[in-house]
Amino acid sequence: RAKLAEARIPEVRAFCDRYEEEGTPLVVFCSHSAPLRDLVGGDFGKPREGWGCITGDTPPKLRDTFVELFQTGMLHGLAVATQAGGVGLTLTRASHALFVDLEYTPSKNKQAEDRAHRPGQENESVQIIDLVTPQTVDEMPHAANIDKSLRLEEIVRDQEALKSWLSKKA
Repeated sequence: RAKLAEARIPEVRAFCDRYEEEGTPLVVFCSHSAPLRDLVGGDFGKPREGWGCITGDTPPKLRDTFVELFQTGMLHGLAVATQAGGVGLTLTRASHALFVDLEYTPSKNKQAEDRAHRPGQENESVQIIDLVTPQTVDEMPHAANIDKSLRLEEIVRDQEALKSWLSKKA
């Protein structure tokens, strides 16, 4: 999976270029470090101006600074490790989120998505883009994640309907 995420770097760069040209804020989530490092000029290429990166190693103060810079429009985009960005971030300026790869647990991906889908969202909706390469190791987990997510939504709906029914009987 790490090699596949690394192989997607040119596609991630192309996405970022397009969104920067359009002036559209973008959050890039990734479980593996190579695409994140590439976006901010770590091990590969030159640094991309106007981007910040949040990983598990990012100190809390710097993390807060990157979020503030993104929210105020000082950054084009933010590269975020899915695990590190799953909680405690408010990225309501984002209108698009790109997932370079997905976690195997749907709730972790959903938590990351929810960083943009929050009260105060500036846009009517947030477009979520998942990069999935056919006939690769991530095709099956992607399909399983969709299936798990749909089942969870169905369970929640059923529980809400049951609570409503029970409250009417009381």
